[in-house]
Amino acid sequence: MKGDCYPKLVEVFYNNVKEVEGNVHSRVKGVDIVINNDTWLKIVGLKDEGRLSHQPDCLQNKRTRKTKMFKDCIIPNLVKLTPKDAYLLNAFMRRIPTNWVAVFKWHILDIGINNLHRLPYGVFIRKVLEKSGVNLTGENKLTCSKENLIGNATLTCIDLREQLLGGFSVMS
Repeated sequence: MKGDCYPKLVEVFYNNVKEVEGNVHSRVKGVDIVINNDTWLKIVGLKDEGRLSHQPDCLQNKRTRKTKMFKDCIIPNLVKLTPKDAYLLNAFMRRIPTNWVAVFKWHILDIGINNLHRLPYGVFIRKVLEKSGVNLTGENKLTCSKENLIGNATLTCIDLREQLLGGFSVMS
C-alpha cells in the first residue's frame, strides 16, 4: 500500500487497540476508531471470507503433514516463527484461500496487546483515521512509495526467493 503514514498517530492507535465484538477498536485524538468488515472492504477491498489458515485447528491444517510443513516453511536459524506464522506461510506457499481479514485483525490486535515495537500497516491505519474523521493537519508524516517495497535483496537476506507466479519459496 502506497501513501502517507503518520508514525505518532499509528503508535497511539496501537497503544489503544482492543477487540470488541470481533472488531478492532482504538481511540486517536479523542475519536473512536472501529475497523469492521465494511472498513476492510472499502479501504483494502478484502472480504471476510476464506479459510483461517493461520489457525492450527483449521480443517485445511488438520490434513497437513506437520513435519513436511515445518521442513518446507521454517527458515532455519534466521527467524523464530510462531505456529500461526508457520501455518500461514504454508497456506501462502500452497495458495490455500485464506481469510486475510482475520489474519490482519489478529496481527493488529497482537501488536497492540503485546506492545511490539514494529508497527505495520501505517498507510492502512492512516486511511482508517481519515475515514473516521481524525484531524491529521500538523502531524509529521512519512511517505511510503514503490521504493519502500520489499525487494529481491531483502528476500535473499531472509532466505526467500520470489517465484515467477509471484509466490515465495525457501531457498535451498
